[in-house]
Amino acid sequence: MQTAHQQQMDALAKALGLKKDDDAPPDPDALASEIATERNNARTANLQLAVFKAAGKHEANAARLLDSATFLASLKDVDPTDADAVSAAIETAVEADPVFKTTPAVPATPPFPGGPRPNPPARAGSLGEAIANRLAAQTH
Repeated sequence: MQTAHQQQMDALAKALGLKKDDDAPPDPDALASEIATERNNARTANLQLAVFKAAGKHEANAARLLDSATFLASLKDVDPTDADAVSAAIETAVEADPVFKTTPAVPATPPFPGGPRPNPPARAGSLGEAIANRLAAQTH
């Protein structure tokens, strides 16, 4: 009974991918390839973070820079931890192509389109006074 139960558990573990069919050791070439891929992904993420951190100093649009194949090619040999090299690459890209500069913000409109009125009309103290003022203004 124990072996039947163990066989069912093993079959379930295999179906879920928790246990492999064979006890063969992992392929060293596949592991080396996986490690290289993960290192490349980590380097790319670190470079993107470095670009986002440094872009503001040069008034550069980091998202636009990272979409540029030319800019990414210029970062090929740059160490992500070398902030000066990343800044230099950003500065060079912005000087070469102004499209990488951030666009200035639209100026805010004044609170009153016509500006504040110098002498606003005085407010009536009561409803009766307001009605009297309005009637007086209409008769003149």
